[in-house]
Amino acid sequence: MGIAVAADLPGVGANLQDHPICNVVYSAARPVPAGSDNHGEAAGLVRSQPGLDGPDLQMVFVDSRGHIPGIAASEPGEGYTIGVAVMRPYSRGTVRLSSTRPGALPRLDPNYLGDERDLATMVQGLRLAREIGQARALDDWRAHETKPGVRTDDDAALQAYVRSSLASYFHPVGTCRIGEDALAVVDRHLRVHGISGLRVADGSVMPSIPSANTNATVCAIAERAADMLRGRSC
Repeated sequence: MGIAVAADLPGVGANLQDHPICNVVYSAARPVPAGSDNHGEAAGLVRSQPGLDGPDLQMVFVDSRGHIPGIAASEPGEGYTIGVAVMRPYSRGTVRLSSTRPGALPRLDPNYLGDERDLATMVQGLRLAREIGQARALDDWRAHETKPGVRTDDDAALQAYVRSSLASYFHPVGTCRIGEDALAVVDRHLRVHGISGLRVADGSVMPSIPSANTNATVCAIAERAADMLRGRSC
């Protein structure tokens, strides 16, 4: 780009991780009450396979027919959604400069399905969401499944649905990861390697994405950074 290099950090913008999300959507047999918690009325972590050492999927229940990242553009009519998010993704993306202009938008490549294991996990998650959606407790609420639709049932069809509808759960982390190796960007005090007087204090310093929503972890990073700047630690 012709920009002077202040520090050679090959890890700057690499290691991008996010929680991809896809939805099972239902039309409702009766009016769905308005939610009180920003549309996400309940959530839970589950394992896609019994032998895993921890949960790798999150289910989130939404009082709207449509994609979580586009509630305002939801389908008309009464309905609800069971969102499925991969919480321990293997895929890694990048954020890169697109221009020397400070205001230019970056080149963002989340590469959500770069690792086939994430696609397999998402398909399994959709199947688990359908099991929940067909539970007897929802019989009085459920009319029928609108997305992906009951005819979308074999692995190939569900994989195609994931590829066409997958979106961000808005939990990006990892592009300025903490560490001391050649690809690390900040040290354990959040100081950028090779540049004095500069720290990073947000989700980008996480080496790996947590198997949970990231807001609490980001708040903890910010509080730790505040302590450092107040002189309570280095």
